[in-house]
Amino acid sequence: MKRFKAIISILLVILTASLCFIVPANAAEVSKNAAGAGKYIYFDASGWKNFNQIYAHIWIRGGASFFDWQAKRAQCERDSGNIWKYDLSKLDASTDVEGGLKEGVDYCVIFSANTGVQTNDITFGLPCIGDTAKITGKQIENAVNSEKQAYECVWTKNSSSYGPHLTLTSVGNVVGKFLCPNESSIEVIGDWLPTYYRYLKSRVDIADVLANAFPKFGIKNEKQVEEIYSYIQSKETGEDEAAMKKILGEALIKAYPEEAESVATKATKALYIGDKFTAKISGVAASKTTFTTSKKSVATVSKSGVITAKGSGSAKITAKYKNKTVYFPVKVKKPSITIAKKLALPVYAKYTIGYTTMPNKGGKVSWSSSNKAVAKVNRAGKVVVLSEGKAIITATLSYKGKAYKSKCVLNTKLITSIKELIEYIYN
Repeated sequence: MKRFKAIISILLVILTASLCFIVPANAAEVSKNAAGAGKYIYFDASGWKNFNQIYAHIWIRGGASFFDWQAKRAQCERDSGNIWKYDLSKLDASTDVEGGLKEGVDYCVIFSANTGVQTNDITFGLPCIGDTAKITGKQIENAVNSEKQAYECVWTKNSSSYGPHLTLTSVGNVVGKFLCPNESSIEVIGDWLPTYYRYLKSRVDIADVLANAFPKFGIKNEKQVEEIYSYIQSKETGEDEAAMKKILGEALIKAYPEEAESVATKATKALYIGDKFTAKISGVAASKTTFTTSKKSVATVSKSGVITAKGSGSAKITAKYKNKTVYFPVKVKKPSITIAKKLALPVYAKYTIGYTTMPNKGGKVSWSSSNKAVAKVNRAGKVVVLSEGKAIITATLSYKGKAYKSKCVLNTKLITSIKELIEYIYN
């Protein structure tokens, strides 16, 4: 009996020890699966040559990197042939991003070689663990440095959800295909515009850049543009916010010109006081549209959409129909005529005064002399000097019911000798 109890005791000790060994192992495995620790991602480096090391550079989208560029802990191991693998458990050692990979967090990864070649930014998340990234053979613009190229890279198993990061480059070109799962187009454009606005404003038309980008990012209406602007304001970017707001509005019109048909193109040209044109939303009756102006002293608009240029400056005409809004930017200039301010002629001389008008069409020019005994001028601006003295020659531009004048002071002198004539002409 004692011998039986002893055997039972030994068996219980062995069983207890076995259970102590098994339970912690299972718990550790569950922990690894949850965080992705001990798992790999793979990279097919086929096409790259003369390298001996591959790196996986991983960072939180819009945030910190786990390790510095091509740090030792970012090194991959050769798996077989041209396939390299990266052990994600290394990320647990990061001091910049604590806790390794996490659920619900957006990441990006770049694979690079010690020769300097690299892939583009690739969106990455826990579903990509165990997947292989491969080069397509296509090179695209580097998102940060547009003077460089990066190799396009895609995931093998998760190609429909993750891949080349959709973003704007430093010069405004659109590259990539995928936003991160928790990323919005509002954020991408709202981050890009303040970052590159000052650099690009003297180099390119930023409104044209965004007009090209909006359809690719799904920006289609005024509400989304307002959300981008609100996001920019929340970042407290400074005094350029008003200029960026204007650019966003212009970009929306340029991106969808069918929303601002016909007169939108006229509105971008120079208008002069007295000009009129009709604003309308394509395919929508004017009677169903509400028109307003931002500055009546510059331009007014009637109920039927007739815009009248009133004074020099800028204004914005807004046309609304249900949930559709179209803006017509209006720039108005003052008409003018320009002639020489001073002129000296000898008695009996005949001279035609040159002039320029703005606009160069649509107005009528007339002439007058303040002292017809000294000089007279005909309707073509031809002056005939009659005697010595002074006269004011006035050129008048009549445009849309208003007169705009320019004056020339004419001094005349009676010449009695060749020497006096030469001195007069010389002086």
